[in-house]
Amino acid sequence: MIEEDFIGLTFEELEQFKPLLSRSSYENIKKEFKRLEKCAPPLKGSGVYNHQYIPPNEKEYREQNRIFRNRLEWHRRCLALLGIQNDFLSKDNKQLQKGNDSLKQENERLSKENERLKIQLRKVLGKDKDSRKSKGKDESESPGPVVTDVEEDQRQKKKRGAPKGHRGATRPIPTQVDFIKEIPPPCLCDQCGHDEINQRSAFVSKYIEDIPPVVKQVTEVRYMEGICDRCHSSVIHPSALVGPPVTIGPNLTALLTGMRQQMGATYRKMSRFSTEALQIALSPSGVLGIINRMGYKMESIYKAIEAALPLQEVLHGDETGWKMDGANWYLWCFCNRHMVYFHPSESRGSKVPKSILGEDFQGILHADFYAAYNFAAKTQRCLIHFQGDINDELVVSPGDYALIQLKQGIQTIIDKAKRIKQLIINTEASASTASTLALATPAAPAPAPAPGPPKLPLVDEDREKEKKEMDDILLRLSQLDSPNQKTEAFIKRIIKHRENMLRFMDHPEAEYHNNRAERAIRPSVIFRKISFGNRTEEGAYLYAILASVIETYRLKNQNINDFLLKIYHYESNKKHGIIRALLDTS
Repeated sequence: MIEEDFIGLTFEELEQFKPLLSRSSYENIKKEFKRLEKCAPPLKGSGVYNHQYIPPNEKEYREQNRIFRNRLEWHRRCLALLGIQNDFLSKDNKQLQKGNDSLKQENERLSKENERLKIQLRKVLGKDKDSRKSKGKDESESPGPVVTDVEEDQRQKKKRGAPKGHRGATRPIPTQVDFIKEIPPPCLCDQCGHDEINQRSAFVSKYIEDIPPVVKQVTEVRYMEGICDRCHSSVIHPSALVGPPVTIGPNLTALLTGMRQQMGATYRKMSRFSTEALQIALSPSGVLGIINRMGYKMESIYKAIEAALPLQEVLHGDETGWKMDGANWYLWCFCNRHMVYFHPSESRGSKVPKSILGEDFQGILHADFYAAYNFAAKTQRCLIHFQGDINDELVVSPGDYALIQLKQGIQTIIDKAKRIKQLIINTEASASTASTLALATPAAPAPAPAPGPPKLPLVDEDREKEKKEMDDILLRLSQLDSPNQKTEAFIKRIIKHRENMLRFMDHPEAEYHNNRAERAIRPSVIFRKISFGNRTEEGAYLYAILASVIETYRLKNQNINDFLLKIYHYESNKKHGIIRALLDTS
């Protein structure tokens, strides 16, 4: 409609046009309203046409009636146009209010997301003490050991350094003395300055612990030649004709392997150490070759660990990022109290744990809430990870009532789990002590109980009761409701994994957290930061072999260097005894 279309329209006609008006007519309506305001029909002044004047005759009466009618029609048309404008403005206001509400929600969402990213950044930089009291695994990175709220409070209250008045401890006196060095008394008396000093048999001893000078030891191996009496052929040991004339011995091989895997030393630093300190010239590539050959010697043990994983009743799983010649790969870790297994892969999907453990794995698999572990029939989801995610979100949304209830409920379950696990440990320790005493002295009476309230063992009835109470807490938490999408995601997580959050009650070795895998994979995370991963798939495979075998042996609390020497000397077909001893779970 154009401006001229409104001229001459009555109030009723404008009301009829009102539903037919388009958005583009709004500007014309405003123009027409402004025009009507400027050309309003005037009332006559104080003369005969004043609205308070009573006309004396019919002619003047008709004139006054015409003026009033025109004025009334003008008011009605202005009112109609003003109503149309108000309708458009009301619609605009609703749309603006709706857009404003959506912008507020988007602003709130972005603010929370910004806070979450700040928390993640503080974790990466190692400055997350203010954002999280209980630590757990980053999405692709691995955190340190679990720290509870109570332990964190104790750490914050405790001052650094030794307490006031603490007497420092020195090294213990050695039980074995290899050399004796006698120091004569001084030539002058420190009291009077006299120079005639008679030596007595009394003395004061001090000890120096040191290592002998490191010198290169070269052993010439002479393979003696023989003559066959029958065919008169020359006979010599097969090793004499294979390999270079000079090789590195077992002691240096074990030392370099331990430095690489346990201390994360680089090949260049080990080359410099061997060349300068040990006087055995080695290049970085030479050190690499020595350690790789040691890895191939352990390959059969690595395969044995992999074959034993599907038979375990309890396992912990975790994964972390790994660099493969600049590309993003992943290092998977599966472990328990008896063994550790690492596997590099370019995939982070469920096909990797399925290929290692089998799709029908029947044990309890500890993991975080990553979906790649959902294939397992029985999993124990890490409650410490869950608690950490809730604490992080509380920093972003401190007033979320449902989130506060989630924190309190999960904390209650964790407290119960700690108490239950401590009862199990005490019960097993008491049974082991009683068994040892019975074997050592069968006729000896049982020791007197310690003073204080007795710690009763955890019987099956108590276990089921505690599990029922914790399950009721999870059921109550799953019925919460919150407008916060992140809190709703936590509630849905409980609904989905409710059964798999209390598996630790079904087996004495199961735990309520995945801290064992976090600790096992932590050295590899540090190693990755030093070495930036591997350049080849073969290098990643050999690293996984060395890390798996050495970390598995570390669980035995025995000397690693002796184990590496044993591996060096054993033939490939004679390692069955080592494998049996290494994988012994008794």
